[in-house]
Amino acid sequence: MKILDRYIRHTVIFSTFLVSAVVIGIQSFLALIQQLQYVGQHGYTLWQAFLYVPMQLPAQFYQLFPIAGFLGALIGLTRLSSTSQLIVMRASGVSIKRIAWSVLKAAVLMIVVVTTMGEGAGPLLQQHSELARQKTLSSSNRDSLLDSVWLHQANGFTHISRLTHQNTMLDITRYRFGPDGRLVRVIDAKSGRLVNGQWKLSHLKKTIFLKDRIEVKTQQHSDFHVAFQPNLQLQMSIDSAEQTMMDLYRTIEYRRSTGLGVNRFVFSFWQRLLQPATTVIMICLAVPFVFGSFRSASMGFRIIAGVLIGFVFYMLNQLFGPITLVYQFPPLLAALIPTCLFSLIALILILRTR
Repeated sequence: MKILDRYIRHTVIFSTFLVSAVVIGIQSFLALIQQLQYVGQHGYTLWQAFLYVPMQLPAQFYQLFPIAGFLGALIGLTRLSSTSQLIVMRASGVSIKRIAWSVLKAAVLMIVVVTTMGEGAGPLLQQHSELARQKTLSSSNRDSLLDSVWLHQANGFTHISRLTHQNTMLDITRYRFGPDGRLVRVIDAKSGRLVNGQWKLSHLKKTIFLKDRIEVKTQQHSDFHVAFQPNLQLQMSIDSAEQTMMDLYRTIEYRRSTGLGVNRFVFSFWQRLLQPATTVIMICLAVPFVFGSFRSASMGFRIIAGVLIGFVFYMLNQLFGPITLVYQFPPLLAALIPTCLFSLIALILILRTR
Protein backbone atom coordinates (compact mmCIF):
# COMPACT_ATOMS: atom_id res chain seq x y z
CA MET A 1 0.00 0.00 0.00
CA LYS A 2 2.89 2.36 0.67
CA ILE A 3 4.07 1.90 -2.90
CA LEU A 4 0.55 2.61 -4.18
CA ASP A 5 0.28 5.72 -1.99
CA ARG A 6 3.61 6.98 -3.22
CA TYR A 7 2.71 6.33 -6.86
CA ILE A 8 -0.66 8.12 -6.68
CA ARG A 9 0.88 10.95 -4.68
CA HIS A 10 3.66 11.49 -7.21
CA THR A 11 1.18 11.36 -10.10
CA VAL A 12 -1.14 13.95 -8.53
CA ILE A 13 1.71 16.24 -7.47
CA PHE A 14 3.39 16.06 -10.89
CA SER A 15 0.13 16.84 -12.72
CA THR A 16 -0.59 19.70 -10.32
CA PHE A 17 2.92 21.02 -10.94
CA LEU A 18 2.27 21.07 -14.71
CA VAL A 19 -1.08 22.82 -14.26
CA SER A 20 0.53 25.31 -11.86
CA ALA A 21 3.24 26.05 -14.43
CA VAL A 22 0.57 26.86 -17.02
CA VAL A 23 -1.39 29.03 -14.53
CA ILE A 24 1.76 30.90 -13.50
CA GLY A 25 2.70 31.42 -17.13
CA ILE A 26 -0.71 32.89 -17.95
CA GLN A 27 -0.65 35.04 -14.81
CA SER A 28 2.83 36.34 -15.63
CA PHE A 29 1.88 37.20 -19.20
CA LEU A 30 -1.31 39.04 -18.22
CA ALA A 31 0.42 40.88 -15.37
CA LEU A 32 3.27 41.96 -17.64
CA ILE A 33 0.84 43.21 -20.29
CA GLN A 34 -0.90 45.24 -17.59
CA GLN A 35 2.37 46.77 -16.42
CA LEU A 36 3.49 47.79 -19.91
CA GLN A 37 1.05 50.71 -19.84
CA TYR A 38 3.07 52.28 -17.00
CA VAL A 39 6.50 51.84 -18.62
CA GLY A 40 8.00 55.26 -19.35
CA GLN A 41 5.91 57.10 -16.75
CA HIS A 42 7.96 58.90 -14.07
CA GLY A 43 11.01 56.78 -14.86
CA TYR A 44 9.24 53.42 -14.56
CA THR A 45 11.33 51.07 -16.71
CA LEU A 46 10.70 47.75 -18.40
CA TRP A 47 13.24 46.14 -16.04
CA GLN A 48 11.19 47.31 -13.04
CA ALA A 49 8.09 45.78 -14.63
CA PHE A 50 9.95 42.48 -15.09
CA LEU A 51 10.91 42.58 -11.38
CA TYR A 52 7.41 43.55 -10.25
CA VAL A 53 5.61 40.64 -11.94
CA PRO A 54 7.43 37.67 -10.31
CA MET A 55 7.24 39.30 -6.87
CA GLN A 56 3.45 39.45 -7.22
CA LEU A 57 3.09 35.84 -8.33
CA PRO A 58 3.41 33.86 -5.04
CA ALA A 59 0.47 35.58 -3.33
CA GLN A 60 -1.63 35.67 -6.50
CA PHE A 61 -1.01 32.00 -7.29
CA TYR A 62 -1.92 31.05 -3.72
CA GLN A 63 -5.42 32.43 -4.29
CA LEU A 64 -5.80 30.31 -7.44
CA PHE A 65 -4.24 27.14 -6.04
CA PRO A 66 -7.60 25.45 -5.15
CA ILE A 67 -8.46 25.51 -8.85
CA ALA A 68 -4.95 24.45 -9.93
CA GLY A 69 -4.96 21.63 -7.37
CA PHE A 70 -8.37 20.42 -8.55
CA LEU A 71 -7.32 20.42 -12.21
CA GLY A 72 -3.99 18.77 -11.35
CA ALA A 73 -5.64 15.94 -9.41
CA LEU A 74 -8.26 15.54 -12.14
CA ILE A 75 -5.65 15.28 -14.91
CA GLY A 76 -3.44 12.95 -12.87
CA LEU A 77 -6.25 10.53 -12.04
CA THR A 78 -7.62 10.74 -15.58
CA ARG A 79 -4.21 9.75 -16.95
CA LEU A 80 -4.16 6.73 -14.61
CA SER A 81 -7.68 5.86 -15.74
CA SER A 82 -6.91 6.20 -19.47
CA THR A 83 -4.00 3.77 -19.12
CA SER A 84 -6.21 1.32 -17.17
CA GLN A 85 -4.03 1.61 -14.06
CA LEU A 86 -7.02 2.53 -11.90
CA ILE A 87 -8.87 -0.53 -13.23
CA VAL A 88 -5.97 -2.74 -12.15
CA MET A 89 -5.97 -1.10 -8.71
CA ARG A 90 -9.71 -1.63 -8.31
CA ALA A 91 -9.42 -5.26 -9.53
CA SER A 92 -6.70 -5.81 -6.93
CA GLY A 93 -9.14 -4.91 -4.17
CA VAL A 94 -8.20 -1.25 -3.65
CA SER A 95 -11.33 0.70 -2.78
CA ILE A 96 -12.25 4.15 -4.05
CA LYS A 97 -11.97 5.45 -0.49
CA ARG A 98 -8.40 4.13 -0.32
CA ILE A 99 -7.50 5.91 -3.56
CA ALA A 100 -9.19 9.07 -2.27
CA TRP A 101 -7.10 8.78 0.91
CA SER A 102 -3.92 8.68 -1.20
CA VAL A 103 -5.08 11.76 -3.09
CA LEU A 104 -5.84 13.49 0.22
CA LYS A 105 -2.32 12.86 1.51
CA ALA A 106 -0.89 14.35 -1.67
CA ALA A 107 -3.20 17.35 -1.22
CA VAL A 108 -2.04 17.94 2.37
CA LEU A 109 1.61 17.83 1.30
CA MET A 110 1.03 20.40 -1.46
CA ILE A 111 -1.06 22.61 0.79
CA VAL A 112 1.70 22.81 3.40
CA VAL A 113 4.19 23.98 0.77
CA VAL A 114 1.86 26.40 -1.02
CA THR A 115 0.40 27.85 2.21
CA THR A 116 3.90 28.50 3.55
CA MET A 117 4.70 30.35 0.36
CA GLY A 118 1.36 32.16 0.04
CA GLU A 119 0.99 33.25 3.67
CA GLY A 120 4.69 33.70 4.42
CA ALA A 121 6.84 35.28 1.73
CA GLY A 122 3.97 36.01 -0.68
CA PRO A 123 2.35 39.03 1.03
CA LEU A 124 5.73 40.52 1.97
CA LEU A 125 7.01 40.31 -1.61
CA GLN A 126 3.73 41.69 -2.89
CA GLN A 127 3.84 44.65 -0.49
CA HIS A 128 7.47 45.43 -1.30
CA SER A 129 6.92 45.35 -5.06
CA GLU A 130 3.73 47.42 -4.86
CA LEU A 131 5.34 50.09 -2.66
CA ALA A 132 8.37 50.27 -4.97
CA ARG A 133 6.13 50.67 -8.01
CA GLN A 134 3.97 53.34 -6.36
CA LYS A 135 7.06 55.23 -5.23
CA THR A 136 8.38 55.31 -8.78
CA LEU A 137 5.06 56.22 -10.40
CA SER A 138 4.05 58.84 -7.81
CA SER A 139 4.96 62.48 -8.18
CA SER A 140 8.50 63.32 -7.11
CA ASN A 141 7.33 66.19 -4.85
CA ARG A 142 5.19 63.93 -2.70
CA ASP A 143 6.17 64.61 0.93
CA SER A 144 3.43 62.84 2.88
CA LEU A 145 2.91 59.27 4.00
CA LEU A 146 -0.89 59.49 3.81
CA ASP A 147 -3.39 61.98 2.47
CA SER A 148 -6.99 62.62 3.58
CA VAL A 149 -7.49 60.29 6.55
CA TRP A 150 -10.94 60.06 8.17
CA LEU A 151 -11.52 58.79 11.71
CA HIS A 152 -14.79 58.11 13.52
CA GLN A 153 -15.27 57.95 17.26
CA ALA A 154 -18.65 58.15 19.08
CA ASN A 155 -20.44 61.29 17.76
CA GLY A 156 -17.31 62.81 16.27
CA PHE A 157 -15.52 62.68 12.93
CA THR A 158 -11.93 63.73 12.34
CA HIS A 159 -10.27 64.57 9.05
CA ILE A 160 -6.47 64.65 8.74
CA SER A 161 -5.29 66.26 5.52
CA ARG A 162 -1.74 64.91 5.57
CA LEU A 163 0.41 62.58 7.61
CA THR A 164 3.96 63.72 6.87
CA HIS A 165 5.77 61.48 9.36
CA GLN A 166 4.85 58.79 11.85
CA ASN A 167 4.59 61.52 14.52
CA THR A 168 3.47 64.58 12.54
CA MET A 169 0.17 65.47 10.86
CA LEU A 170 -1.10 68.66 9.24
CA ASP A 171 -4.47 70.41 8.83
CA ILE A 172 -6.73 68.53 11.23
CA THR A 173 -10.48 69.17 11.36
CA ARG A 174 -12.74 67.65 14.03
CA TYR A 175 -16.54 67.63 13.72
CA ARG A 176 -18.71 67.04 16.79
CA PHE A 177 -22.42 66.19 16.49
CA GLY A 178 -25.10 66.18 19.14
CA PRO A 179 -27.50 63.28 19.91
CA ASP A 180 -30.01 64.79 17.46
CA GLY A 181 -27.46 64.78 14.62
CA ARG A 182 -26.93 68.55 14.71
CA LEU A 183 -23.41 69.90 14.23
CA VAL A 184 -22.38 71.46 17.54
CA ARG A 185 -18.63 72.10 17.22
CA VAL A 186 -15.83 72.24 14.65
CA ILE A 187 -12.17 72.36 15.64
CA ASP A 188 -9.47 73.27 13.11
CA ALA A 189 -5.80 72.70 13.93
CA LYS A 190 -2.81 73.48 11.76
CA SER A 191 -0.65 70.64 13.02
CA GLY A 192 -0.39 67.76 15.47
CA ARG A 193 2.57 65.93 16.97
CA LEU A 194 2.92 62.68 18.88
CA VAL A 195 4.62 63.41 22.24
CA ASN A 196 5.17 60.59 24.74
CA GLY A 197 2.41 58.50 23.21
CA GLN A 198 -0.14 61.36 23.22
CA TRP A 199 -1.14 63.50 20.25
CA LYS A 200 -0.91 67.28 20.79
CA LEU A 201 -2.66 69.74 18.49
CA SER A 202 -1.30 73.24 17.84
CA HIS A 203 -2.87 76.51 16.66
CA LEU A 204 -6.49 75.57 17.15
CA LYS A 205 -9.62 77.41 16.08
CA LYS A 206 -12.87 76.28 17.72
CA THR A 207 -16.24 77.09 16.17
CA ILE A 208 -19.18 76.38 18.51
CA PHE A 209 -22.70 76.32 17.07
CA LEU A 210 -25.20 77.43 19.70
CA LYS A 211 -28.96 77.78 19.19
CA ASP A 212 -28.88 81.56 18.77
CA ARG A 213 -25.29 82.34 17.84
CA ILE A 214 -21.88 81.06 16.75
CA GLU A 215 -18.82 81.41 18.96
CA VAL A 216 -15.24 81.31 17.68
CA LYS A 217 -12.32 80.68 20.02
CA THR A 218 -8.60 80.15 19.53
CA GLN A 219 -6.21 77.98 21.48
CA GLN A 220 -2.49 77.38 21.12
CA HIS A 221 -2.34 73.74 22.24
CA SER A 222 -4.72 70.92 23.09
CA ASP A 223 -4.64 67.17 23.63
CA PHE A 224 -5.98 65.00 20.81
CA HIS A 225 -7.85 62.03 22.32
CA VAL A 226 -8.51 59.66 19.46
CA ALA A 227 -7.48 56.10 18.59
CA PHE A 228 -5.03 56.98 15.83
CA GLN A 229 -1.93 54.86 15.21
CA PRO A 230 0.02 55.89 12.09
CA ASN A 231 1.74 52.53 11.62
CA LEU A 232 -1.61 50.70 11.58
CA GLN A 233 -3.15 53.45 9.46
CA LEU A 234 -0.38 52.95 6.90
CA GLN A 235 -0.90 49.20 7.06
CA MET A 236 -4.64 49.72 6.56
CA SER A 237 -3.93 51.45 3.24
CA ILE A 238 -2.43 48.18 1.97
CA ASP A 239 -4.87 45.95 0.14
CA SER A 240 -6.20 43.08 2.26
CA ALA A 241 -4.83 40.51 -0.22
CA GLU A 242 -1.30 41.90 0.33
CA GLN A 243 -1.35 41.60 4.12
CA THR A 244 -0.30 38.65 6.21
CA MET A 245 -2.92 37.00 8.39
CA MET A 246 -1.53 38.68 11.51
CA ASP A 247 -1.43 42.10 9.84
CA LEU A 248 -4.95 41.58 8.60
CA TYR A 249 -6.13 40.79 12.14
CA ARG A 250 -4.44 43.95 13.49
CA THR A 251 -6.04 45.99 10.71
CA ILE A 252 -9.49 44.67 11.64
CA GLU A 253 -9.01 45.49 15.33
CA TYR A 254 -7.71 48.98 14.54
CA ARG A 255 -10.58 49.77 12.16
CA ARG A 256 -13.05 48.67 14.83
CA SER A 257 -11.41 50.93 17.39
CA THR A 258 -11.72 53.91 15.02
CA GLY A 259 -15.32 53.17 14.10
CA LEU A 260 -14.60 52.18 10.50
CA GLY A 261 -16.22 49.33 8.56
CA VAL A 262 -14.45 45.97 8.73
CA ASN A 263 -16.63 43.63 6.64
CA ARG A 264 -14.28 43.57 3.64
CA PHE A 265 -11.26 42.79 5.82
CA VAL A 266 -13.12 40.22 7.95
CA PHE A 267 -14.29 38.45 4.78
CA SER A 268 -10.73 38.35 3.46
CA PHE A 269 -9.47 37.06 6.83
CA TRP A 270 -11.95 34.18 6.97
CA GLN A 271 -11.44 33.38 3.31
CA ARG A 272 -7.70 33.10 3.84
CA LEU A 273 -8.19 31.05 7.01
CA LEU A 274 -10.47 28.62 5.16
CA GLN A 275 -8.17 28.41 2.13
CA PRO A 276 -6.39 25.15 3.14
CA ALA A 277 -9.70 23.37 3.85
CA THR A 278 -11.15 24.69 0.59
CA THR A 279 -8.13 23.39 -1.33
CA VAL A 280 -8.51 19.92 0.21
CA ILE A 281 -12.17 19.82 -0.80
CA MET A 282 -11.44 20.94 -4.35
CA ILE A 283 -8.69 18.35 -4.82
CA CYS A 284 -10.85 15.56 -3.38
CA LEU A 285 -13.62 16.63 -5.77
CA ALA A 286 -11.49 15.21 -8.60
CA VAL A 287 -11.99 11.62 -7.31
CA PRO A 288 -15.72 11.27 -8.14
CA PHE A 289 -15.05 12.88 -11.52
CA VAL A 290 -12.91 9.88 -12.43
CA PHE A 291 -14.95 7.12 -10.80
CA GLY A 292 -18.43 8.63 -11.00
CA SER A 293 -20.70 9.51 -13.89
CA PHE A 294 -17.76 11.04 -15.80
CA ARG A 295 -15.71 7.83 -15.81
CA SER A 296 -16.62 7.05 -19.43
CA ALA A 297 -15.91 10.60 -20.65
CA SER A 298 -12.76 11.52 -22.53
CA MET A 299 -9.88 13.39 -20.92
CA GLY A 300 -10.67 16.52 -22.95
CA PHE A 301 -14.25 16.57 -21.72
CA ARG A 302 -13.15 16.11 -18.12
CA ILE A 303 -10.63 18.93 -18.39
CA ILE A 304 -13.24 21.28 -19.88
CA ALA A 305 -15.69 20.33 -17.13
CA GLY A 306 -12.97 20.86 -14.53
CA VAL A 307 -12.12 24.30 -15.91
CA LEU A 308 -15.80 25.29 -15.80
CA ILE A 309 -16.15 24.09 -12.20
CA GLY A 310 -12.99 25.95 -11.22
CA PHE A 311 -14.31 29.09 -12.91
CA VAL A 312 -17.62 28.81 -11.04
CA PHE A 313 -15.76 28.38 -7.76
CA TYR A 314 -13.56 31.42 -8.47
CA MET A 315 -16.56 33.57 -9.42
CA LEU A 316 -18.43 32.58 -6.26
CA ASN A 317 -15.46 33.63 -4.14
CA GLN A 318 -15.23 36.94 -5.99
CA LEU A 319 -19.00 37.50 -5.81
CA PHE A 320 -19.48 37.18 -2.06
CA GLY A 321 -16.84 39.82 -1.28
CA PRO A 322 -18.90 42.74 -2.72
CA ILE A 323 -22.09 41.22 -1.24
CA THR A 324 -20.67 41.64 2.28
CA LEU A 325 -20.11 45.35 1.56
CA VAL A 326 -23.30 46.21 -0.31
CA TYR A 327 -25.83 44.13 1.64
CA GLN A 328 -23.95 43.85 4.96
CA PHE A 329 -23.95 40.07 4.65
CA PRO A 330 -22.12 38.32 7.54
CA PRO A 331 -18.50 37.96 6.34
CA LEU A 332 -17.97 34.54 7.93
CA LEU A 333 -21.09 33.15 6.27
CA ALA A 334 -20.10 34.68 2.93
CA ALA A 335 -16.67 33.04 3.16
CA LEU A 336 -18.19 29.69 4.17
CA ILE A 337 -20.87 29.41 1.47
CA PRO A 338 -18.60 28.50 -1.52
CA THR A 339 -16.61 26.03 0.60
CA CYS A 340 -19.74 24.41 2.06
CA LEU A 341 -21.42 24.26 -1.34
CA PHE A 342 -18.51 22.45 -2.96
CA SER A 343 -18.12 20.24 0.12
CA LEU A 344 -21.73 19.13 -0.33
CA ILE A 345 -21.21 18.52 -4.06
CA ALA A 346 -18.05 16.49 -3.38
CA LEU A 347 -19.80 14.44 -0.68
CA ILE A 348 -22.80 13.64 -2.87
CA LEU A 349 -20.61 12.64 -5.82
CA ILE A 350 -18.34 10.46 -3.67
CA LEU A 351 -21.33 8.67 -2.11
CA ARG A 352 -22.71 7.99 -5.59
CA THR A 353 -19.48 6.40 -6.84
CA ARG A 354 -19.39 2.63 -6.96
